[in-house]
Amino acid sequence: MGTYSPLPRLGDKVSIHSLHANGETELNGQTGTVMNFFLDKGAKYEIQLRRSTNKAKSSTFMASLSNIRVEEESITSAVSADADQKAHVLIPCHVESDRRACLFLRCAQSVSEQQTTSDFRVFVGLSGPQKHRESMLKIVMALSSQKQNSRWYVQETGLEVRPQMEHIRYLVDLSASVDPDAQLFFIDNDDMMHPLRIVVFVEGRKQLGIPKECPFPITGKLLLREEISATEGQMGRLIA
Repeated sequence: MGTYSPLPRLGDKVSIHSLHANGETELNGQTGTVMNFFLDKGAKYEIQLRRSTNKAKSSTFMASLSNIRVEEESITSAVSADADQKAHVLIPCHVESDRRACLFLRCAQSVSEQQTTSDFRVFVGLSGPQKHRESMLKIVMALSSQKQNSRWYVQETGLEVRPQMEHIRYLVDLSASVDPDAQLFFIDNDDMMHPLRIVVFVEGRKQLGIPKECPFPITGKLLLREEISATEGQMGRLIA
C-alpha cells in the first residue's frame, strides 16, 4: 500500500529522491519549486531546481510523483491555527468501471471547489483494477496541483477490492496522523459536495453551540436528476 502525503501543488517547495537513472542520481537530495503539472506528459511535475553554487542559473526537471516529497514548510504554511476551521474530507473510492471513474471525477471536482478561505485537507483511498487506480490517482494529482486552499492525500491500496468501511478505517487513521483535532467530513465517491458545505457545516455548528466532538449531520449533497448522465452533470443542471 502506498500513501502519498500530501500531493504537491503549484508553488510547493519539494525535495527530490530515489532517482536511479544514469545522469539523474546527482539530483537526489536537491530541492526546488513546483512550477507546473502535465497530465499529457506522463503525469509529471515541472520542478525548478534551486540554484546551486556551481551553476550560473537554475534549471528545471520533470519529476514523477514517486520522486518528489513536499517539504514541511510548504505543508504547514497555510494551515489554520483555529481548531474550528480545520476540516478533513474522507473519500473511500472503489472504482471498477469507466462509469464509476466518471462519477468519481465529478465528486473530486465538487470537493476541490469548496468555497472556504481556510485550508482544508482531502483524504482519498483507492481500490479497483490497476488501470482505474492509476487513472484516478492522475485525476487527483491534476486537481490537487491547482488548488491553493486544499491539501490532498492518497492511499493507493494496490487492491482490486476493499470494503468501504475498511477504506474509512484507514483514512481515519491517516487523518488522525496528520491532525487529530480536525473535523471529519465523509462523502461517497459517487456523490457531490455543495460548494458551501464546509462553510455551512463549520458556521452552523458554531452558531448552534455544538461541541466539535459531537457528530453533526447536515445535508449538503448535490443530486443529479435521473435523466442526466454522469458525463452531462454540470453545476447548472443540478438540483440541491
